[in-house]
Amino acid sequence: MKNQLEWYVRALAQPADIQKFLFPDTGLAGDEMVLGFEESLEYLSLEGFLKKYDDSFTLLQKEALMSLNKVITEMSVMSNFNLWTSAGLDASEWEQVRIAAHNFLSEMQWSTLPPTSEGTTIIYIASESSS
Repeated sequence: MKNQLEWYVRALAQPADIQKFLFPDTGLAGDEMVLGFEESLEYLSLEGFLKKYDDSFTLLQKEALMSLNKVITEMSVMSNFNLWTSAGLDASEWEQVRIAAHNFLSEMQWSTLPPTSEGTTIIYIASESSS
């Protein structure tokens, strides 16, 4: 289940255009990402991975994960349905989610590259700097 958590956190950390690419079909990319993240988090909690005595996560990793969850929860109480749509991913509120997701990925030493969807490949083209 850590793999599923990693996938969703990596998705949450991406810019809006990549997030939309990862969830193209429903128009509710924000909602789908957050639901996947919350399901992964709930499973880990139920399995005891996030208990204080458990050593699967360090204290700093747990704090970074809880910080990400808090940012998402605070955004949820805004009652703005548009934030959860694919178009809503361009809203400034999502930047806090992306920052918190990056912080957790860093604590876990997980890749910050976008996760791949089954059957998709994301190709990065580095821009050349002018000399």
